[in-house]
Amino acid sequence: MSTSSDQSVVGIPILPKAEIQPGDTSNSTVYYSTSDLEIWSDDPRYNLKDNSIPGVAGSYKPASVDVRLETTTLLVFLSQDISIRTIAFQLVGDLYGRAVVNEYPCYVGRANSVALSAKHAGIPWGYAGDIQWILIDPRTKERIPLNQTRVEIYGLSSYLPPFFKIPGTPVKFLRYIALPEPKTDYRSWVATTCMTDFWFRYDTFSGKPRFASSQTGVGYKLDYWLSTIFTRLTVNCYDQAGIVQLAYSLQVGNPRNTWAYMAPYGFINKTQLVGEGQSNNPFYRQQLAIRCIDGYDPRRTQFGNHAFIISDGLVMDSTCGPHTGNETPPNYVSAAIDNSRPSGTTANIRMFQGITTLIGGSSAANAAPPSIFPDPIMDAVDRAMAKGRVPHPPPARFSNAHLAALGPLLAEGFSFRQKYQSTDIGDFGSETRYIFRLDDATYTLSASICANHQAAIGAIRQHLATYQMPLDDLFTRPAPGTEKGQINLEGENVIVWVRGDTFLVLDVDSPNLDIKSVAKRVDDFIDQSAVESPALALAPVLSNLPEPTAPVDVGSEFTISPLVDDVGVMQTVVEHGHVLLLSNDQLTKTFKFLALTPGEDAIFFYFAHPRSLRTVSGMRNTCYANQKITEQNMGASQSGYMANSSGQDIYVMASLNPDWAIVDFIVDVALFLKDLFDFVKIAAQVLGGTAAAGTRPADAALALLDAFKKTVVKIPDQDYKDVHSDNFLNYLNADGVASVAGAETVSVMVLSGDGKQLAMWNSGSDASWIATDHKRVVRSKYGTIWQQDPAAGTVI
Repeated sequence: MSTSSDQSVVGIPILPKAEIQPGDTSNSTVYYSTSDLEIWSDDPRYNLKDNSIPGVAGSYKPASVDVRLETTTLLVFLSQDISIRTIAFQLVGDLYGRAVVNEYPCYVGRANSVALSAKHAGIPWGYAGDIQWILIDPRTKERIPLNQTRVEIYGLSSYLPPFFKIPGTPVKFLRYIALPEPKTDYRSWVATTCMTDFWFRYDTFSGKPRFASSQTGVGYKLDYWLSTIFTRLTVNCYDQAGIVQLAYSLQVGNPRNTWAYMAPYGFINKTQLVGEGQSNNPFYRQQLAIRCIDGYDPRRTQFGNHAFIISDGLVMDSTCGPHTGNETPPNYVSAAIDNSRPSGTTANIRMFQGITTLIGGSSAANAAPPSIFPDPIMDAVDRAMAKGRVPHPPPARFSNAHLAALGPLLAEGFSFRQKYQSTDIGDFGSETRYIFRLDDATYTLSASICANHQAAIGAIRQHLATYQMPLDDLFTRPAPGTEKGQINLEGENVIVWVRGDTFLVLDVDSPNLDIKSVAKRVDDFIDQSAVESPALALAPVLSNLPEPTAPVDVGSEFTISPLVDDVGVMQTVVEHGHVLLLSNDQLTKTFKFLALTPGEDAIFFYFAHPRSLRTVSGMRNTCYANQKITEQNMGASQSGYMANSSGQDIYVMASLNPDWAIVDFIVDVALFLKDLFDFVKIAAQVLGGTAAAGTRPADAALALLDAFKKTVVKIPDQDYKDVHSDNFLNYLNADGVASVAGAETVSVMVLSGDGKQLAMWNSGSDASWIATDHKRVVRSKYGTIWQQDPAAGTVI
């Protein structure tokens, strides 16, 4: 007897660590869906067990459900000898002592529903392991053991940030953040685990970031973070704030502006510094004798600026403390900063969106505009740039260096052991990172190939703005005759420079080690292969990037095979998440996608040369994912659809008459309006304005909108309904209004799920509309549901 399980409630794709391992077959596709998703099969060709992380019994078919659900439904199919198919059994599963129960009689040869309870409803959770199934004969109470099925299921927010929701959430990240069971509230869990459990340590030489691209977050190199946990690499507060934001988003989704950037900051009170123990002197340069010193000791250093997370008015800081989400900003500032010395205040805190992409890179394109930062910071950057400009520099040329050979070169020349190498490519160009070990010291090198020399200058300028140690104290001009490239600065443990179109950063985590000789070897290697003209620069040749020839049905796969030569690395980014990348075959130069949800999407492709890692510009491919079962009805008389692609539920009313009277509702605001649209609009404005929760106007607005939602029709995200059907008006009293069937014009009112956007317009009998994620409603192209045609009509 065997079982197979389908996950029946899946709304969030998860990116697996690797594809299914198919044994002797080539059918290695991982499937995703927004309805049913197969997560286990008894097909002997497949090995679904992913044991790549010690202690984690993972699956190559992970799935997720809404974190708010208290139970998850699994559909289990039982196969057995036909002689017992008429007997009703009870099906019970055991997953690490947690029961998976079927509450109703089940039968072999059929699909049966079983319930898996969430660990903590509302808190991200995960299960990974083998369910041991048992059939219980209710007549004899005999227990019949069955086989095991490997499952990996997570409870996550259904409103994840786009950088998680569109490509999928890396399952390795979930295994470290969501799979462990929090011993306390989730805020505290996130702040604490991000500070203590991954072995990163503060950069006590300069406060240089490693994973975050900007003072305000923006890009984050999560793959790099996942590949280097437990290696004791150095980080700064932007890195720590970034990982806290990512982990916290698994519960709260994508709230606006939780990234707090404070400049100036000041001298810190004695506190736990990430990976470094107790300290009130963050830049003690690994000199333990001055890690904690007298408050007015001239060797005491301070944070020039600092980043942390504020959510719901409470602070999470995993660089110092940790501060676990139980302090308001004034309380946090009082606890964290030594107010006996000049310091910043809460007035110096500015809020930003934080991490918005996981593409990383060193480009200024991944940075916030300089205008948002205090003048002293940008003035310090200007002084550092002036200090670093090389007198009588060589001409700026284009690198053709074979960057993959740089690691072996340094390993041989300095007895390094290369521990890591990776490359990211995108709009910013390419960035290749190396990690070397020499005894107990760690050297890291980043080499970014930019579009041109000016782009490389922009990259170093942005990089200089991300140090927490004052730049005037950190960097000096190289000795005459030892300068590298056109811009070059040296610190005790870090050297940064620009040569032509290449921006480089070399650092070491221990004092008194030779870093200048290593930098010179790298610079010579880059320079000796440089060319004068961009026409001689090695780059991929992209001849053709075909687009899908027709709309693709949801649930169908399609491939795109670029005609490209001289390519070593290929990457792609999907803009809206209606299609999902399944595989990127570097050998055959083929990308395989799945049409995941209905809607128009754009795919950006990037290619890097195998030697120089110079990139060609991404090209845009437009494709459509259609809802297969409905297109045949489009364009027929009296078929007008309301589709929802807004990222949240919407609530819709359709009427022949827009004059709806309110007779049963009394409000606290001193207005009583006959027109329902105006009335609901006022409630939406109250929620979107400054009225605080718990005040009478806000409570009244919430009550009205709640009543409205219960009365009208709910359309979930990625769903649609025919607003011209009589069934759409099931909220009306039988004698409340005439039928809309046959009507030439219908008034449509749409309210967003958060109650903050409201629109009303008159729609023709064969017009369809889409609620978009850009806070507007647009017409659908005639004959379709999900293809947008803003020129034909837009409602803001």
